[in-house]
Amino acid sequence: MQVEAQCVFHNKILASDNPFGACPITTDTIFILDTFEIDVNYEPMLAGFPFEGVIIVDGGVLYWSHNSFFRLGASACIRLINGGHIYPENILNPGCNASEALYFDTFNYANCNGENALHTFSEVNAAGCANCCNPILNNDDYFGDANEPISLNVVGIPNPSMGDFILKANGQFVIKSIEIVDLAGHICAKFQNLNADQFVVKRNNLAAGVYFARVLFKEGLVTKKIVLH
Repeated sequence: MQVEAQCVFHNKILASDNPFGACPITTDTIFILDTFEIDVNYEPMLAGFPFEGVIIVDGGVLYWSHNSFFRLGASACIRLINGGHIYPENILNPGCNASEALYFDTFNYANCNGENALHTFSEVNAAGCANCCNPILNNDDYFGDANEPISLNVVGIPNPSMGDFILKANGQFVIKSIEIVDLAGHICAKFQNLNADQFVVKRNNLAAGVYFARVLFKEGLVTKKIVLH
């Protein structure tokens, strides 16, 4: 049995040096305590697979110094704590443009100015997380206590499954599209213009194995692990 591990960077690191390549292959959490400079396109791989764990920027900064993207696995997420942040974060900062982008697999989750992306870097800073937290919601998307955000969530029924399965969202959210992605990052099935709170995914020719359902809402993206037997 493999034991999950942490990888901690106390000092400044450069994407061009492939710093994550020095982490144990079982690493599930990476801590950035100083500056992580993204000076080239960077897609960290552990044991030949995209990193699917958590990156915690603890008082440090993800600093885009060049027009480059940072791409993680579909189920990865980033948490910003103790003043951790992304820079540049908006068009008021020098060099801010859409080429400075954060991807989860092929999904353009955020970039500096928000062009063709779900969020801007400033929105990620405000939320304190990316791809692993409640989406950034407008006041109209709250109910009850105005300080309590609605949780955006998806369940698979059944999961694991021997055949077809349902992807169901909270009733107040509307699913826009769904992509079924395998562990290699290939899109195996795609469903668009759904506009419903649940959808039956036909197994068809999907082989047994682990997949990720990327469910897109107006409010954000949810990735759900699906196991087919």
